[in-house]
Amino acid sequence: MRSGFLSYLIVPGRSKIGLDDPVQKSLQRTFQKSAISNALIGLDDPPIVPADPRRKSLFQQLQQRNEVSQLPPRENMKDAKVNGYDIPAKTMIYVDVYSIGRDPKYWEDSEVFWHERFENSSINFKGSNLELIPFGAGRRLCPGITLAMVNVELAFANMLYKFNWTLPDGMTEEDVDLRPKPRLTTPKLIPLVLVATPAFTK
Repeated sequence: MRSGFLSYLIVPGRSKIGLDDPVQKSLQRTFQKSAISNALIGLDDPPIVPADPRRKSLFQQLQQRNEVSQLPPRENMKDAKVNGYDIPAKTMIYVDVYSIGRDPKYWEDSEVFWHERFENSSINFKGSNLELIPFGAGRRLCPGITLAMVNVELAFANMLYKFNWTLPDGMTEEDVDLRPKPRLTTPKLIPLVLVATPAFTK
């Protein structure tokens, strides 16, 4: 299976999210225990992301690592002055979300997938913290944020609930290339290849 979404399940770095990582196994056990049946996890099942700071932090980190490169262009309604610069009304403005989410002024080891990053942090991705705005902020906050998160969490939960994920034979974590491809979104330059096996049998 090839998927950019799965490419953060196996990550070399400061705190590895390996296939045998306790966080991964803990998430999988949680999904298997909370599901009503052996079918796919759905909206009728208990909350997908329990009130566990490690699990919530993992989803926050997924948002930071998978955000778009730029927000759709904006236009200011009136003249403004920002950091000494005059910005005339109706100026087309592009917000480089990718760089903001990796600014070393705010993020330690910004290029490393570090699932504990948000455990003791009040930062969230819902527009109230400008260090992390994958869905925008203010009056232009994406109206689909709730729908997007439900879909991401359902997909993530079902992939861990139904399958065990391994690298192909002969491939190691060091072989995984996490460099992004420059686009509106940030897919992987080289698609990740994983082997899925059933997590349980009837």
